[in-house]
Amino acid sequence: MALTKVTGAGIGTVTNQFADANMSAGSILQMKNLVVTNSATTTSNSFTDTGLFAAQFDNTLLSSSKVFAMMHCTIGQPYDGSWARLNYITIFDGSTNVGNVSYGIAAGSPLGGSWSGTQYIQYDNCPLSGSVIFTPSSTNPTIKLAYKTFNNVSLRIGGNHNYGISAYYAATHLMIAEIGG
Repeated sequence: MALTKVTGAGIGTVTNQFADANMSAGSILQMKNLVVTNSATTTSNSFTDTGLFAAQFDNTLLSSSKVFAMMHCTIGQPYDGSWARLNYITIFDGSTNVGNVSYGIAAGSPLGGSWSGTQYIQYDNCPLSGSVIFTPSSTNPTIKLAYKTFNNVSLRIGGNHNYGISAYYAATHLMIAEIGG
């Protein structure tokens, strides 16, 4: 079906009413891309909100919609005397983990075993990326990025563990999309 007339103060947002009437299931109804350049740290062995995002859509979701979330970040840790262990990131819908509850959506480890016994590890990092599609808890969900570490070792998201100068910073990305049901 061709769009023949657009009225209003400009084109930029497709409203859910238009999308509901004219878009097929699986279509992207709205999308948002968020980027932060600050960091967060945790020593928690349980998934914890990073505090970097509290993302919401500009328009209320249709009750039949799904949410697709994709994220990319960089993590870093100090040397703690152990071999490489995995760290995890996931997506929360409010306070509910919508990724794999135990292992999250992505895992990685900057703790390289070949560097064991050195302090250089605090300058190493690991990129993590992942995505999930889920049924939102409401038509106005708050989507957050969460993470967890192992054995209470400090974990930084947003760059290397030694975060003293901007050469060690890395942007964290979160893209969310409403998918028509």
